[in-house]
Amino acid sequence: MKKIEIIVEVGNNGKKLIHKFIGTLHKAENINQLKLEPKEFYEAYSKLPEFPHFEIELNTDDTSEANPPVWEHEFFQKIHFHKLRSNKFFVCWTERLASEKEAINLFRVWCLGTTYTMIKNKDFAELFYLVRDQENFTRIMDQDHGIKIAEEKKERLN
Repeated sequence: MKKIEIIVEVGNNGKKLIHKFIGTLHKAENINQLKLEPKEFYEAYSKLPEFPHFEIELNTDDTSEANPPVWEHEFFQKIHFHKLRSNKFFVCWTERLASEKEAINLFRVWCLGTTYTMIKNKDFAELFYLVRDQENFTRIMDQDHGIKIAEEKKERLN
């Protein structure tokens, strides 16, 4: 497992807003290792992924004032996360994430896009599916909306 902390900075008329997101990557080699429910999540929204597959759990312990949990945000209905019965939260993504690198790239997009949604009340997925490319999405978030990753930390947990 790997823990990822991403701090997103928003330039706003000379003021800067900060949002901190913490995720843990989980690697599944088979259906029994999936954290998200196979039938209730993958089959309900898409299909079971091929393996190996990575899932991104959102850290629920951080109560930083600069980081209201996305599930408590006023626009939470437009933010792509999935809550398990165990009250754990995951990035909502049904496509295969075959490598740690793909999962980290998706988490970057999700953090930038979620910040965009929290500020603009617009679903970032509509924009992401148009460009379908992390590099272009990152550039658009920065140039057009003043949203960028200010800091990123990674820590191996096992």
